[in-house]
Amino acid sequence: MIRIARNSAILLALAAPTVAAAADLPRRTAAPPPAPIIAAPIFTWTGFYVGGTLGVAFGGNNSPVFTAGGLFPTPNSNLVPGKGGGNAAFTGGIQAGYNWQVNQFVYGLETDLNYRTGGNRLNGTYPTNPIGYGAAYPSYTLSGFDRGRWYGTLRARAGVTFDRALIYATGGLAYGEVNGGGAVVVNGAGGFPPVPFGNVGGGRGWRAGWVLGGGVEYAINNNLTVKAEYLHVDLGKTTSIYAFGGGALNYRVRNTNTDNIVRVGLNYKFGGAAGPVFARY
Repeated sequence: MIRIARNSAILLALAAPTVAAAADLPRRTAAPPPAPIIAAPIFTWTGFYVGGTLGVAFGGNNSPVFTAGGLFPTPNSNLVPGKGGGNAAFTGGIQAGYNWQVNQFVYGLETDLNYRTGGNRLNGTYPTNPIGYGAAYPSYTLSGFDRGRWYGTLRARAGVTFDRALIYATGGLAYGEVNGGGAVVVNGAGGFPPVPFGNVGGGRGWRAGWVLGGGVEYAINNNLTVKAEYLHVDLGKTTSIYAFGGGALNYRVRNTNTDNIVRVGLNYKFGGAAGPVFARY
């Protein structure tokens, strides 16, 4: 018994340092999961927006040919000024639309309503010697205008994005007010008084046409975008009738109702960004 007790004591003495060292070792536990990394929200062009525009409208080259009628049936009696009326006017309006973004491509619909100041004017004195007048009336003076004030568009848009920049083409329906008018005066010589031709009809009302253009738009933040845009609006041709002498002497003029518009705009997009992105590593 004494021997057994002595051997047990020796074994305990030898094992004590090992047990103490094991107690000092760290416990093996599962590492906590890494915290998610939240990236910045991704911007998307998808959504509804409203805004406004300001710009300049340049009238098309409005060079009318006064086609003779009544007592002047031949082309030799036509009055051809050959001078345009491409005056610049300020334009501004409101707009609304909706975009869909698919990967890097953006598709959308946009409508706008705009007001245009001024008008395309055509003033000048032109030499002519139409049949029936002779040398007594050596020239005529034309004072014409197109004072259409309101116009609007309904357009499709399609473009490609580069981060927050969008380059797009656009086109569709245009409509607007046309209001041609003015006066034709045949100037006398040798004491003959001028002979005015009055505008007796045509060239007024609302017309539909087409619009085509393109632009660049940039997102300042998730809700505000700015754009620069060019549009060509074509409302077709209208005919006005200028008559004298109860309609026996008359001229018809066809006006080209076009505008080249350069404008800038500001839009507010509803909905903000697409939402944050969560990533785990």
